[in-house]
Amino acid sequence: MSTFVELSRAVEGGKRNDAKQLTQALLEQDVKPLEGVEQGLVPGMSVIGEKFKNNEVFVPEMLIAARAMKECMAILEPLLADAGIKPKFTAVIGTVQGDLHDIGKNLVAMMLKGANFVSSISEPTCRPKSLWPPCRNTRHSSFVYPPCSPPCPPCGRRCRPCAMPDSLL
Repeated sequence: MSTFVELSRAVEGGKRNDAKQLTQALLEQDVKPLEGVEQGLVPGMSVIGEKFKNNEVFVPEMLIAARAMKECMAILEPLLADAGIKPKFTAVIGTVQGDLHDIGKNLVAMMLKGANFVSSISEPTCRPKSLWPPCRNTRHSSFVYPPCSPPCPPCGRRCRPCAMPDSLL
């Protein structure tokens, strides 16, 4: 009998094949897909995130764990949709033009998906102002520049939520 703890450990360890098998086994035990996400996948990523914060693991381990979660989510997402479970929140995320890579964006997008967000992901060469229109059309939205971006034009600071005025679009 598979358990949520086993699934969490498989995700934390980046054991994607084990994680997929455990996800399938939980579904065969009539576990609801949302329970699999909330009690199996998210706790595993939370542990790896805490280890990353404490410098016990590094970006490669985070990416391997995120890939395991992503493959499990590929199994669960259609079932969540069939059950009528919709994301409660929306996030618009992107890598602005001039940034070196989009690894962090992809990792954040995966964590947001596990936290019941729907993510709108832009191309890695987008201009910051192109992220604002989809963000503006969502409820309770903020526009946040990544840390390595130029200062935000409206407020002159980095990584601070702000409202981009229409004059900059």
